[in-house]
Amino acid sequence: MSDDDYDRSLLIGLHKMAAQSGDGLAMAMYERFADAETVRRDSAEIVPLPGLHQRPAKPMSARLPYGEATIISFPAPTWQTNALRKKG
Repeated sequence: MSDDDYDRSLLIGLHKMAAQSGDGLAMAMYERFADAETVRRDSAEIVPLPGLHQRPAKPMSARLPYGEATIISFPAPTWQTNALRKKG
């Protein structure tokens, strides 16, 4: 996980300002910081495995080592031949 959520030096500066003004925000900031650390420590990091769920660049037919495909023409079925004779 990344630590991009907040800047620690900024939090320290805000903590000092809250302590100087005496408005009671210092403890709230400390609790927020401690909660964030607890969540970060207890949460699982999800790491994607390379190649596991990625589609291949070429289709399967292009990756086969056979070469060019040969198309075989079969004779039309008897029922189709008879139907064409009746029409024409």
